[in-house]
Amino acid sequence: MDAVTYLDMTFTAEKGQGRYWLLTHKGNPVPAAALSRLDLRMLERHSIPRILPLDVEEMNAEARLRYRLPVGQPLQSRFQAGDADAKLLIEALLTIVTTLADSRVYLLDERKYALHPSLILIGEGPRDIQMVYLPLRHLEQKPSLRHELYQLTLQLIEWGHISLEECSVMVECLKSSLFELEDFKQLLIALQFSPAGQTGTSQQAAAEESYPADTPWHSPPRPSATEELRLQTELQDDGDTLRFEPAQWRLSSAAALRLALVLMVVAWGAAAVFPSPVVMGSAGIVTLAGIILYLWSKRKEKEELLTEPDEEPDSWMPQPAQPFPREQTLDYKEPESAAARSFQWTEERNRLYRENPALTVLLEESEESGPAVPPTELLLPETELLAPQAVLELLENEAVASSLLVSRTRFSFGRSPGEADCVLNASGISRIHGEIRREGELWVLCDLGSKNGTKLNGESLAPHETYPLKNGDRITAAQTHLIFRIR
Repeated sequence: MDAVTYLDMTFTAEKGQGRYWLLTHKGNPVPAAALSRLDLRMLERHSIPRILPLDVEEMNAEARLRYRLPVGQPLQSRFQAGDADAKLLIEALLTIVTTLADSRVYLLDERKYALHPSLILIGEGPRDIQMVYLPLRHLEQKPSLRHELYQLTLQLIEWGHISLEECSVMVECLKSSLFELEDFKQLLIALQFSPAGQTGTSQQAAAEESYPADTPWHSPPRPSATEELRLQTELQDDGDTLRFEPAQWRLSSAAALRLALVLMVVAWGAAAVFPSPVVMGSAGIVTLAGIILYLWSKRKEKEELLTEPDEEPDSWMPQPAQPFPREQTLDYKEPESAAARSFQWTEERNRLYRENPALTVLLEESEESGPAVPPTELLLPETELLAPQAVLELLENEAVASSLLVSRTRFSFGRSPGEADCVLNASGISRIHGEIRREGELWVLCDLGSKNGTKLNGESLAPHETYPLKNGDRITAAQTHLIFRIR
């Protein structure tokens, strides 16, 4: 295969000192500014398993990317050879998914792999797989990871002439909008060790023995037409679509009372106009029903009032074994001296101490400490002055609902509880939406290619670019608002 086109890039097979693929972008060399320096450093310093070795040459603001090719054949050719089966498919997918999941160990992005059947090379067995990683800052028109895995699985099933009934559990897992990479990996492991010859319902039962019923692939319906599933190419939901939950209708006791009165007036009015035993009986039934409706709604309100907790759980934060408190204040610890008691932390002083590490503090009058103390030298630990802590505050109706300490130098937020440090269970939030990083004494914000984007003080952020943060900045992820504080 001389050339492979993927998105707007072309991989051309060439020979020089060995066989390699030369990557070009729309027929031209890749601009050097489009490369991700972090990805390049990781690829240069580590021998990462199952990733094709990459040589990069930069000259005149252009870069030539060459992927060295080992002995092997494309995954497409292997499945078109005619001897593929469901076991080979499961093992090959497990190797691919494991590579994607392990990429975080090397600070790589699992979404930057080229999941094209001609760009995945397979050697002697399904575990001998080599993949292409694209160390680029932006990948235009690249579908979601779930979509690519779905398309790849259907193509391999079709080329290998594998029965869809043998793979129905995998297909249904990839179709689910609740898809998670780790769940799919565990499913493949369960299917790999299921007894040989199991298909369809028996294979599904073997997987369900190991995993709970609330997983997204639990109890999938069997396909009604094999050909219809095979030809299906579009997913109905990519998991990152902005959507809103429908409002739940509730009948208050006041509304129930008004409704009962209206029904009673109408019923007895009809009885007055048509005084017959049937109409009178119907009016009595309507009156009784109205009274019962009012008493039932009153009882429900009382039960909810008695069972309602004092504080609602914070759904936006992670749920560890020991959850964070609702309000986590990080007050400055005042020293014992009178001079220290008048010290007030401000952003301007924060900048001053970063630029000048001298431990000299100007003291001023405060209401609590009384008259001003003459300027003196205040000796405090350097970390308290140069490294203030950061906090994220979640806003609900422009009021602070919860706060969370930014406890790591790379602090991510998104909807995935297993991967994000700060979990935001709101519409439009991507699995890993963005990240707050500590760079020296500064804090920066980075959008990690989210579906609905991130804004800083109302300005949209370019994906994978870093923006400096200061105290009081407003971060908007989809429709969720956060305030960044330095304390």
